[in-house]
Amino acid sequence: MDLAFTPGTGTPETGGLSPREVQALIRGLEGLHLVGADVVEVSPPFHQCGNIALVAATKLRELLCVLSVSVANKGSS
Repeated sequence: MDLAFTPGTGTPETGGLSPREVQALIRGLEGLHLVGADVVEVSPPFHQCGNIALVAATKLRELLCVLSVSVANKGSS
């Protein structure tokens, strides 16, 4: 994600996606056979107000929802 939205990282990169765009991208993965996901490089001490932790937790929740659908669909095939 873009540095403007996620300043709490050790290796900032500009020109990334917004949290809304990442959410749409994750939701677009539904229906695919996914086997795992992760959240990389979140460092709340670099961003004291806690926004980075909230953004990471929200995106991880989205990933878990998509993964749960993938697992449920695998069992029904």
